[in-house]
Amino acid sequence: MKKIILATVYCLLISLLVTSCKKETYTQHEPPVWQVDSEAGYHVNMTAVVTLSNDLIRGADSNDKLAAFDSHGECRGVGKLFDDRFHISIKGVPEDEVSIHFMYYSARSKYLYRTKNSYPFDDNKILGTVDNPVVLDLEILP
Repeated sequence: MKKIILATVYCLLISLLVTSCKKETYTQHEPPVWQVDSEAGYHVNMTAVVTLSNDLIRGADSNDKLAAFDSHGECRGVGKLFDDRFHISIKGVPEDEVSIHFMYYSARSKYLYRTKNSYPFDDNKILGTVDNPVVLDLEILP
């Protein structure tokens, strides 16, 4: 009888451990096709050199994508990855009063991320440098 009770308790403990260790899952996405609207009349730009957090940059590969979007959701620039840094020219017009946020696509996990904060668009502004890139604070999209 004691063995049966002990076996039952062990089974309950194991099932509790298994169900409490569920890994959170996120939506996997197809690779996005981000491009700037060439007809939008953007004739000024802002430059950014950004990188990912250490845990994301370790898994980065050449098929990853990063783009800048304005507060209306329009793509303003697509980044190129060189030496763990994305270089991006963000297009606009001089009188722009929009904020820019970044989206990142990980080809390995197929997850999409978005920056938690945004940056004001400013003609000729340089955001980050090769020696001191801005580390993007990203959150995964559900």
